[in-house]
Amino acid sequence: MKARVSIPQLRSENSAHTVIRNLSRILDIKVIDLDVENGYLTFIYETKLAFNKVKNELLRIGYPMKTYSCASLLDDMETPRYSDHSEFLMV
Repeated sequence: MKARVSIPQLRSENSAHTVIRNLSRILDIKVIDLDVENGYLTFIYETKLAFNKVKNELLRIGYPMKTYSCASLLDDMETPRYSDHSEFLMV
């Protein structure tokens, strides 16, 4: 699956470096793009657990996701959802 998340606190290259450094430790995901100017992170994940690892790590380092959209790698991105959507539980 592919996810695109909105991170309003992402405002500088230093912020981007912090996010990339911390997410690189999560082996179940691959960061595709980090758009500092617009505050978006795009990554690939295989399971809801991997998605939740990203969500929890972003929260832990002070860059919580505001909204997200998910799609299979062949589909277009869905309508954005709020990060507290009950489909994805905090682990």
